[in-house]
Amino acid sequence: MAQLTKEISLKDGIQKALDKAQKLQHPILFSYSFRFEVRDLLPILTHPSDKNTIRIYWEQPSKGFSFAGLGSVLELHDTNKVHSQQVSQKIKQIMDEGISVSDHLLIGPRIVGGYAFNQYTGNDETWNKFPRTKFLLPECLGTSTDDGTWLTISKMIKPVDKSVFVENEFTRIKIYYENRLPVTLTPISRAPVDKYCDVPDQETYAKTIFSVLGRIKPGQLEKVVISRSHHVKVGKNFSSISAMQILRNTYPKCTSFFFSFPKKGTFFGSTPERLIRLKNRFIQTEALAGTIARGNNMEEDRILAEKLMGSHKEREEH
Repeated sequence: MAQLTKEISLKDGIQKALDKAQKLQHPILFSYSFRFEVRDLLPILTHPSDKNTIRIYWEQPSKGFSFAGLGSVLELHDTNKVHSQQVSQKIKQIMDEGISVSDHLLIGPRIVGGYAFNQYTGNDETWNKFPRTKFLLPECLGTSTDDGTWLTISKMIKPVDKSVFVENEFTRIKIYYENRLPVTLTPISRAPVDKYCDVPDQETYAKTIFSVLGRIKPGQLEKVVISRSHHVKVGKNFSSISAMQILRNTYPKCTSFFFSFPKKGTFFGSTPERLIRLKNRFIQTEALAGTIARGNNMEEDRILAEKLMGSHKEREEH
């Protein structure tokens, strides 16, 4: 993606983007990044007016890295395919053709999203509102690193757009988001749970385990992953922001995230794993298997670690 330096003004960057859009005769991505004096990006997602706006958040507390996205100027999705080559090619084209004004090589627009983990297409009420493939380009993206914090405003520039109109629009949007921060979140350490249940219940789950064990012993099966879901009901004051606050404090070495889709739901979680990472042509993985809950203090951690290391099941599998 073309990275323009900080010496080029917003006006000059917009004109260059317009020239390129007119030459290619289709919209191209233009983004403008500027430094912002704030360290915590999570509050940017708490404004009441955003309840019907797509919101995304991604954070690695121990790495000093996070980004928060609001709104979308471009959405790519495929409801039928787990992995769409067309979507991948479109993303590459958009980023290759785009123009970005930024004073930092690693700061600029991000197209964020992903593909469904498996090919299950049944009627699952938990996931049927979420597309199998979805990527989006946030209108406003906050990025925080050890070097500082930036806000990136993005827009798809059309060949027929007028430079003065686009510049005024960028200025308006910039002021709109600048006025949101800084905001301090009320500290929170836990979220009250009204009730919860396991599906299937304990008795049914135990029967399944013994049934599988009965088939493993004679060699009919070698390995089976048995799982169940934990359904939790929380109060009306619970929010994904609350969840992120708790996760960042409890698991600072994990990657915590959420994707909130208006009138569809919010997908959020925290993972200690990095399945794969490509950096400078090197592939890195931190895939983990065999985990156990953390203790409330160092002594409990030590006991749980010994229990994990002494587990026959974990030693056999890993």
